[in-house]
Amino acid sequence: MMRVDDLDHYQRVVLVLYLKWVGFSVDNIIEFFKKYAKDFNERIARYQVEYLFGLQGSRRDYLMYSCSKMKQLGMCLGCGWDRNLVTYTYTKAKVPEELINKFFELVKKSSQLFY
Repeated sequence: MMRVDDLDHYQRVVLVLYLKWVGFSVDNIIEFFKKYAKDFNERIARYQVEYLFGLQGSRRDYLMYSCSKMKQLGMCLGCGWDRNLVTYTYTKAKVPEELINKFFELVKKSSQLFY
């Protein structure tokens, strides 16, 4: 966001989901958008971020997009990991264990829905 000046809807969703799953709180993400988004509107931003955290709307706790979804949206970073970007971060950075466990529990539950 800081380099490209503005993000489209899907890019913002990906950014929020990534930040969520590496340990940022709703308020941390809102502050980031407040600082860097030219079209920032706190009411709209808060609803959308809380929605992705499962605190508004459908109350679904959203996972980070898969690698294939990122490719489909033209947002693949070409890292070669060929898995979820969050899991790559988990191998490279210190992320709270309880957050990692929650992420993989949701992955496990969501994958059972498709079988």
